[in-house]
Amino acid sequence: MFVSTLERRKKYTTLQDERLQVTGTTQDDLYLLYYRLAYSFKRLGLSFYGDMGNPRSRYYDTELAEAITLSGQFFITETARYAQECGFIPLYGDTDSIFIQIAQNDTKWESEEKRIEELNRIGNEFVEHCQERYLEHLKSFGCRLEWNSVLLEFER
Repeated sequence: MFVSTLERRKKYTTLQDERLQVTGTTQDDLYLLYYRLAYSFKRLGLSFYGDMGNPRSRYYDTELAEAITLSGQFFITETARYAQECGFIPLYGDTDSIFIQIAQNDTKWESEEKRIEELNRIGNEFVEHCQERYLEHLKSFGCRLEWNSVLLEFER
């Protein structure tokens, strides 16, 4: 069930990104539909995690819920540390996200389009490097990557 939920979220996120490329706007009805569907599947996955911490749930497992929380904290902390190594400024992080400033406010761009294009390139490259680091980290514990993964996403 959880894998199916993740696959559906990825599907709608991909469709959302493709639609944005075609229309160039986030105000398009189809883009908004894909966004809402992707978000719905994200929330569904997160609610399952909450169910594991609920003593009345048949999926109740405090050790698993704690392991997920601690793993999340570890990866947020490591992402902030790596961002600093790359010269970025971690602004805020909580249980499932981190906000990073990847360019100084005084950076000059020839156009708004070029600024967005360059920041997206830098953000996506940073996520790829983090993914590689975290996969190596999982391997160091002997984790089977077909069962275990870390999924980072760059959102603008």
